[in-house]
Amino acid sequence: MLFCSAHAHNNNNSDGSSSFGLLREVVAKEFNFLWMMPADQIQYSEKYFDDKFEYRHVILPSDLAKHVPKAHLMTETEWRNLGIQQSPGWVHYMMHAPEPHVILFRRKRVEEDNGTSKQAAACI
Repeated sequence: MLFCSAHAHNNNNSDGSSSFGLLREVVAKEFNFLWMMPADQIQYSEKYFDDKFEYRHVILPSDLAKHVPKAHLMTETEWRNLGIQQSPGWVHYMMHAPEPHVILFRRKRVEEDNGTSKQAAACI
């Protein structure tokens, strides 16, 4: 976080406005934009699978998609800060340049049984 004391620095512009005040206004607008984005505008695919992973993709509205970093895959904190909501363990694993508003996720598959089939096999 950025902390600045107006008393410690003379940050007044030639028109008398404060550059710190302008920075605070810009940050507040960006913060409010992200928190005001209705969650129902984010679309979630059904899950699809292969032998190792389960996958899903998330489609962001264009206003939100412009905040997706182009130079790296997002961390869980980054995609959650955009308003994407899903259970833990999902990883942003790939970018598809022609559709930057489509975020591709995957996570390792886990066996869905409660262990009884493994226990039964061990008894045989």
